[in-house]
Amino acid sequence: MTIYRGHFERGKVVLDEFATVPDGTPATIQVEQHTAPPPTKPLRGSPQAVLASDVKWVGEAGELERLLTEVQKLRDEDLELERQAGE
Repeated sequence: MTIYRGHFERGKVVLDEFATVPDGTPATIQVEQHTAPPPTKPLRGSPQAVLASDVKWVGEAGELERLLTEVQKLRDEDLELERQAGE
C-alpha cells in the first residue's frame, strides 16, 4: 500500500504531489482531524458576505429603510403565494 498526501478541494481529493494511479484503482481516504476548519468565504449575497464587504450606503437613512421594508413586503407576498399554491 502506498500513502499519498493531499487535501479536499471543491469536494474532490487533490494530491499534493503528482502520482500515476490507473483509473479504477480502489482507494481508501482517511480524513485527518483539524483543530480548526480552514477559513471559508461567506456565501454570495448572505448577510455575512454583505457585512464583510466594503460597500457603504451613501443615500439617506430613511431611503434605505424604505427599500428594505419593500423587499420584505415582496418576499412575504411571494411566500404567501407559494403557500396558497401548495394547498
